[in-house]
Amino acid sequence: MPLSFAAEPDERLLGAAVRHVSRQRFMVLRVAGLLLGAVGSLCWLVLDGSRSYLVLGLTLAIALFFGVVLVELAARQATRMSVKRVSRPTTYRFGPAGVGVGTELVRTEMSWAAIRSTEELPGQVILALAGGGFVPVPVGGLTGEQLAELRALLSGNVGRPAAAPPPVPPPVPASGPAADRPGPPGVRPPTP
Repeated sequence: MPLSFAAEPDERLLGAAVRHVSRQRFMVLRVAGLLLGAVGSLCWLVLDGSRSYLVLGLTLAIALFFGVVLVELAARQATRMSVKRVSRPTTYRFGPAGVGVGTELVRTEMSWAAIRSTEELPGQVILALAGGGFVPVPVGGLTGEQLAELRALLSGNVGRPAAAPPPVPPPVPASGPAADRPGPPGVRPPTP
């Protein structure tokens, strides 16, 4: 049974979705910051004099930049870009053929095979797409029955292979004056 509803993703939900989807990428920056902090501490133990405090201070500042500041800047930038793109009234449609998402600017249809997985966060469901990327679906305005129906649709269909496209009919042979002209059918001869 198809389920259709309208919702508007807000900045708070989009920020949570961006942080959740990007957590592995952000973990690389955090680990780099931790390693730099460890190197700085090791240099502080090995070096003598005032240089050791300078090296410790610099490496800890760089570690803090990589582990905290850069992660926060990247998350905020990605959230700002997401808000500009998708923070408008959106209609979501879940049916037997797949998922439809539409705004006043764009409408897109995805087969169930295009959705790799789903993850539920407070107030939203994230659809992870097979080619990368994600679609945040705000579910805070749904009733308990609608949310249960959405969960059932997602669990039963996500990753389902796409249906085979209908067969293409064979080309119809051309007849009339155009068939008598040389060259591939359907191509107009050059104009003199």
